[in-house]
Amino acid sequence: MLPSYIDVHFQAKPQHELEKEEQQRIVKVIAEIDGLIGNEDELSQCEFLFPPATSKLITALAEPKKDYMQCIFDIAGKECQYICGTV
Repeated sequence: MLPSYIDVHFQAKPQHELEKEEQQRIVKVIAEIDGLIGNEDELSQCEFLFPPATSKLITALAEPKKDYMQCIFDIAGKECQYICGTV
């Protein structure tokens, strides 16, 4: 998740049950971390290599949701890496 989306993530995910002040504190702390890719423009210019879909699961994370959508377009000869859980 990009730092520019964290505030929106907290608003859309009430299950975090964080007070607004705590959400703002987290957003501020993350904004102060040097070297993070901050937004989609920076990400689109980055040569970040996403792991292939066949990669082993990260055991510390929850099981992936079965009802996701993945973009199937190729962009400049590369498969799009966008995946989301809602239309």
